[in-house]
Parts: sequence; C-alpha cells; structure tokens
Amino acid sequence: TTTTTTADGDAEDAEPQPETNPKFLAMGLATQLEFNLRRLNVLESRNASQELVKPVQQRVTILTDKLKEVVALAAPHPCDIVTYLEQSSVAVLVPRVLALLKGDDSLKPDRRTPLESYYSQLAMLNQILSMSQQLQNDVKSHHRNHKYVAHQIALLYQCVSQTGAHMNNFKQAIEGQFSRIKTATRIRDGMSVPPKLPKDLRDWICRTTGSIVEALGKRPSPLLAPLEPVARIV
Repeated sequence: TTTTTTADGDAEDAEPQPETNPKFLAMGLATQLEFNLRRLNVLESRNASQELVKPVQQRVTILTDKLKEVVALAAPHPCDIVTYLEQSSVAVLVPRVLALLKGDDSLKPDRRTPLESYYSQLAMLNQILSMSQQLQNDVKSHHRNHKYVAHQIALLYQCVSQTGAHMNNFKQAIEGQFSRIKTATRIRDGMSVPPKLPKDLRDWICRTTGSIVEALGKRPSPLLAPLEPVARIV
C-alpha cells in the first residue's frame, strides 16, 4: 500500500498498485496455475515422457504454494484458499485450479474454460484487425508486388469464418472475389515483373478491409460475448 497526501495536507493510504495488490497477485498466480494444469493434462493424455511432465508438475507445486501464501495476505479475513477463490469470483476463470484444490478429478481435461475462450477470441479479433490493416498497406503501396495477397486473403477468410454469422457478409464478399485475386496474383512462366492487382481489385480490398476494421471498432456484442466472463471480473 502507498501513501498519498490530500488537499488538506493529510496523509492517507492509497489503493495498492496491481503489481503489489494481493488480489491481483492471487489472480495472476491462479491464471498461471490454470494454464500449467492445462498443459499437464495435455501431456498426461498423450502419455508424454517424465522428462516433459516433471518440470510442469514442479511448476504446479510451486505456483500452488505461492498462491496459498498470497491468498493468506489477500483475504479480508482468515479463510481457506477455495473459499477465497469462490468469493472473489476468480474460481469461475480457473476451474482446474479449483478442482485441484478440492481434490476433484471429475473435470474433463479437454474442457474449454472462460479464460481460454477469452484469450482465443482476443487473439482472433486481433488477427483479423492486423491482417486487414496489413492488406490495406500492401495494396496501397506502389513498391510492393502482390504475389502473396491471395494467401493473405485466404487467411483473413479463415479468421472471419470463425466469427460466426455476424461477419457472414464479409465472408461472402471474399468468396465472390477470391478467384479473380488468385488469378491476378499467379506467377506465370516467363514473367519479368512481379504480379500486380488491377486497380478495381485493389480498391475492393481497401473497401472491404476498411469495412472490417470499422465493424470491429463498433465492438459488436456477438464478437465480445466470449470476453464478458473475464471482463466482469478483471
């Protein structure tokens, strides 16, 4: 906890910073422990060698001990670690940690947790945004060839397809132009210069990717739904 001074010159305790706040430390450790338990589940399901399994088991033990120490500081009153995680809502994010602490082995190893859904959705949205912006830059530049544009469009199409019905219009738009883009960027025998897209396709890519970026900027609720369980807690 740090000390600040009020307008009247009196000292008062400020809220602990995230890096020193026991609540945030507990959440961080619980998250690390959750992912290590996930990794351990995967290794064990594949009958991995002890050379791979043992280091993860050791990290699980170390993180569990650290989490117990931090919870002892974070809890407003004495309570066991399971109670603290449940009362602070962190348990929703780390079901494997909770199962470990309770000695419950009924949790399916391949179950997708809210935390995993959060990071997966965040990564996908970021990838769509990054690829859209990269495509805009590539087709606008007069100094770049376009031989990889069809591949980039195909990757963008895959990501857009994963968002479900909300971005179906972009998926259909890409389907309608992909054959032309692929043909225009194909490298043929005897070509002396790298392939370049015609102006109408360059304009179409700029409009489409611009619309995708704009759609993401509006933060549509169907795309943000997987983020909500984590966002409500953090």
